[in-house]
Amino acid sequence: MLKKIIKNLETGNYRIEYREHCDCRFNWRLDNGELVCDIDSNDGDCWIDNVLIMDDLAGQRDDTLSVDNSGSIAFYDTHFGLTPLLRKASIDAEQEIVKAIKNNYAYERLTDGIYSPDANNDLHDRRKREALAKWLSDNDNLRSYVYYPRDFANEYVCGLLVLPGYYRKKKDLLWVPANWYSKSAEEWTDMFLQKDMSGTSYNIGFELVNELYEIDYGWYNHRADMTISHDSVRYFFVDLQGANNFLDTREPGGFNCYELNKLTVDYDGMIAETDYLAIKYGPEVVR
Repeated sequence: MLKKIIKNLETGNYRIEYREHCDCRFNWRLDNGELVCDIDSNDGDCWIDNVLIMDDLAGQRDDTLSVDNSGSIAFYDTHFGLTPLLRKASIDAEQEIVKAIKNNYAYERLTDGIYSPDANNDLHDRRKREALAKWLSDNDNLRSYVYYPRDFANEYVCGLLVLPGYYRKKKDLLWVPANWYSKSAEEWTDMFLQKDMSGTSYNIGFELVNELYEIDYGWYNHRADMTISHDSVRYFFVDLQGANNFLDTREPGGFNCYELNKLTVDYDGMIAETDYLAIKYGPEVVR
């Protein structure tokens, strides 16, 4: 069996197979204005390696060693290096096989793409992306946007806008800056986790916006000396100037009014603070 393995190395009768594994749990969350990911992983549950396989020797054995049914001879990873996978092999036999592999082109192929403990695990990255896209999709009070401060394709800011929990997508209206581009959860995730590519480096920023301006249509109750919402359409704005411009166009009639408030919204969509900025009354209230 030992002679057969060495002969296969000399003739190139083998193949190299890339393997990856990931059981990590990705917990995305907002913390102090930043988007962070807590990764829970047990040692050994996330790895990549290359394995040397000789299909013609799968399941074969003799008095000195045996090959498993997959035909695996040895693997290479960043933590253990080159490791034989043969059963019942003596130390001398394993050392001879290791030496033969290292003196062969197979060793270069085994180490290809696995250079350091930071080597990339594509499965790990895919699962991390999937977890973020799902987290965004599940958080109905978040809206995902991207804008380009200097109009460079490789330089952009990924923004998340936090809306109040009572925002009604089919009824209320939302105005965002003209240079904000709405992105789906999947599109935003791909851009946020974009890695540098050959010849292209990315400068990716992040911005969390949890302050916005609301204009609510209501009416003035003289007896209670307070305004009461009609609970009809609400208007939301990211910038104050846009809210003021819109308020100038409103002309409430009778005892009706439009109220402009600044909202600070918690990450879960609850209102943390409300600042009353302006109110525009109808003629009956003013009189």
